[in-house]
Amino acid sequence: METSSSNTESNTESNAETNAEKPGVSLSIATVCFNTPAAELEAMLASLLPAIRRLRQEFDVSSLRLSLIDNSDSSESSAALVAALSESLVREQITVDVMAGHGNIGYGRAHNLLLDSLDSDFHLLMNPDVELEESALVEGVRYLFNNSDVVLASPLGDDEQGTRLHLCKRYPALLTLLLRGFFPDFIKAFFRSRLARYEMRELQDSDQPQTVAIASGCFMLCRRRDLQAVRGFNPDYFLYFEDFDLCLRLGHRGRLVFLPSMKIIHHGGNAAGKGLNHIRLFMRSAITFFNSHGWRIFSQP
Repeated sequence: METSSSNTESNTESNAETNAEKPGVSLSIATVCFNTPAAELEAMLASLLPAIRRLRQEFDVSSLRLSLIDNSDSSESSAALVAALSESLVREQITVDVMAGHGNIGYGRAHNLLLDSLDSDFHLLMNPDVELEESALVEGVRYLFNNSDVVLASPLGDDEQGTRLHLCKRYPALLTLLLRGFFPDFIKAFFRSRLARYEMRELQDSDQPQTVAIASGCFMLCRRRDLQAVRGFNPDYFLYFEDFDLCLRLGHRGRLVFLPSMKIIHHGGNAAGKGLNHIRLFMRSAITFFNSHGWRIFSQP
């Protein structure tokens, strides 16, 4: 019995020493849902858990909060979200909250509901149709932790078929957006170099972090204090371009970086293929964006 007690004390002391050697961080994660299928959310959570465990191997995570913001009109959606939150989240010491009942107030406004309550070092904005590689969180947090001039990290993304996504962009011209979203492939072929430049396709061959101007809102790992300093998303955007606008405003406070070692799978996208209402929202937000940041009709950087 004495030997067993001694071993237990030794293990406790060893664990304490190990934690003391780890850098301390705190992380909050927010996902906005709208009639999200339970299976989709469960897949996101299933990928999140091992990523959190991997993060805790390198960092002493003092607090970790996961917030699901439900823009659905039906209370049944919120019930499905709660049901999808498995007991394993509680066992991982993750604080979970679901915000619902406010209706469909838009993507950016929904994320902003949390803004004033955040006190973490880093805040992850993540779509429910995203799955993380196991090392995604630790790669992103490590990079922000070691590079104080970086305010946002954007991942390397593939779709469910393994096709490379181009999540980082240069400042767009209106012609480029119209070509990319609404023209058939045979016309796009004539503008291949223009589209490739806008989508920063050269990044797909890079294995090193690169400074970028615009990153996709499907997965944004931000420095919390800078996100709060710019007051989060602009509420003038209901859907689309709110991420472009946020990136340009964050860019005044530090660097935005494409981080190829932080990898995800993203199942969404393609606004033009979602029906006339999405096209209308896309065009309305594009006008708001260009009115705010400057019109470029044909030319692009």
